[in-house]
Amino acid sequence: MTRWLLNNPIPLAVIVPTNQELGVETYEATVTGIGTFPSCPNCGRSGPIDALTLGDGTQWPNVVVICGRLPNDIGCGLYWALMPQPPHDLKLLNENL
Repeated sequence: MTRWLLNNPIPLAVIVPTNQELGVETYEATVTGIGTFPSCPNCGRSGPIDALTLGDGTQWPNVVVICGRLPNDIGCGLYWALMPQPPHDLKLLNENL
């Protein structure tokens, strides 16, 4: 298990990469919450795996999974996704959103 955000500040915003397939240009997304997944939804690495929820949740990406990359090439790095549900243990950073 690797926790990439352990003892690090939660960013207020992140830069979302371009997604040509969806026609999404790079933009800055507000980080709205933090949670974990039991495993990475992309590569399946066992967790808990940290995730940040982004924006209002209606556009790609609404979550970035911080899988990381271990020295033995386990892990896929950052996985940007549009997910139907937030992490099960979601903690909102600002309840007024």
